[in-house]
Amino acid sequence: MTGFTFASLYTLTLLATSTWLSVTLTGATPVYPHQRVARQIATQSVSCFPLQMKDAEKLPAWHKVSEYLDAEFGRGYDSLHFNDAEATPTSRPTFAWTFHQFLFASQPRCSTSKNEILGSVDGTNQTISFTEKIGTEQKVSWTVTTEATIGASVEFSVGFDIPLIGEGGVKTTLSGEFKNTRSDSFETTSSNMRETKFEFVNKDGHSCKFEVESESCTATALGRAPVVAKGRIFVKYPNRRPALNDPDGPKHFHWFVALERILTLEERTSYIEFQGPVSVANSAAYQTDCTDDNAPAPPPVCYTPPATKASRAKATGVVASAAAPESTPTPVPV
Repeated sequence: MTGFTFASLYTLTLLATSTWLSVTLTGATPVYPHQRVARQIATQSVSCFPLQMKDAEKLPAWHKVSEYLDAEFGRGYDSLHFNDAEATPTSRPTFAWTFHQFLFASQPRCSTSKNEILGSVDGTNQTISFTEKIGTEQKVSWTVTTEATIGASVEFSVGFDIPLIGEGGVKTTLSGEFKNTRSDSFETTSSNMRETKFEFVNKDGHSCKFEVESESCTATALGRAPVVAKGRIFVKYPNRRPALNDPDGPKHFHWFVALERILTLEERTSYIEFQGPVSVANSAAYQTDCTDDNAPAPPPVCYTPPATKASRAKATGVVASAAAPESTPTPVPV
């Protein structure tokens, strides 16, 4: 679904953003000896994953990395690495979600139906009992239409809010898991439907009713979620060299360079797009007043037809008539 346009008033917002596992740097940094023995294991959030070089190279602006390194340290680096063993875990490149935006392609369509439970007894009171499902149930069936170039086939866990849909809807939270693979399908559901028992007393000589109103709504949801790369690149050179802007500075074989210093946020971002039908069911119960079967019928009421133009004209003494057609004057001899 490349290039679709979002046009809707309904927005679904991510509940839990991921935790970044990389440090934002202001520039290139040499690799110091103490970093070579760092073997810490960092706990990563469910939506934060190691960035692979083969994925990063698919970014359209990746050529800027080589251009930046040539300008900073001169030509001739040996290799670039992500998640190198000599890098501390907190500086290794990762990718993760930054925010999610889900929209409805059009105004949701809703329909309402009412079910009446009636009661009428003669000679005694009667308790009428029944059970109904009351609450809200929401379901979205998603399909990935465009996969992100980074993080291919990675499984993400997501959570987001669903706004009010329909007259009886409530805001709910949905969550699910899906793979960054085109045509992958997944469902997100939420339900607070409960089997609820109701009772009402039908008094002698009265007719009572209890209404259960059900509403069903459908819509098509669109999603476009950015996957953002962040972290430091481990650069190896065949000889010790300083930064070109500091020729008298320290010389090193290895340098760290912050990816976010080279590429803008948009240049480090790839998008997953998906869509799917949304179905919502709302159900609520309302008790209405009972009516007395023995109550006297209401007195007759005189019916007065609505006034017409002719009757109003007659009442005011003005008679409406069609205008005479215009005629050509007859010549008169002189």
